[in-house]
Amino acid sequence: MNRHLLIVIIFLLIVQQVAVRGAANDNEYRVCMENEKTNGQSDNERKKLCRMEPAVRRCVLNGMSGITADQLQMFCEERHGKKSG
Repeated sequence: MNRHLLIVIIFLLIVQQVAVRGAANDNEYRVCMENEKTNGQSDNERKKLCRMEPAVRRCVLNGMSGITADQLQMFCEERHGKKSG
């Protein structure tokens, strides 16, 4: 019985952590969308940018001359070891 209780408690702790991260990500996405309104980007560009991991987003915003936006995003994702979602 104690083993089952321990498994249930661990499961509930994992579910709680996932919910907390999801809420933080939703809030971060909303703040990003609001902040990027002032940069003159289209809604689709803002959505794509705000779905990126923060480190990748900062890298993309810093930019590099001579490459396309998609190449820049791939470079930033490889550099920071993360994929945008």
